[in-house]
Amino acid sequence: MNDALEKSIRRILLQEWDPIGIKDVVAAQDQYDGYVSQIAKMVSDHKTVDDLARYLLMTEDKMGLDGNRVRAVRVASNLRTLI
Repeated sequence: MNDALEKSIRRILLQEWDPIGIKDVVAAQDQYDGYVSQIAKMVSDHKTVDDLARYLLMTEDKMGLDGNRVRAVRVASNLRTLI
């Protein structure tokens, strides 16, 4: 996978998505790294904003959180601009 793409996705997840609020916790900067490769594949496969938003919401649900659809769509839109 493209290192620059993954680096950009990592930054977006941490700075813009951040459903658990850890972006300023230095020790937790890798918290969302497990989702980067799947999102990179989805972006590379030109998945829609809705597909990406659904994935983010599903991930929030798996974390035991109430999904934030507005945030998920905004972040998904930003992810789509990477390709």
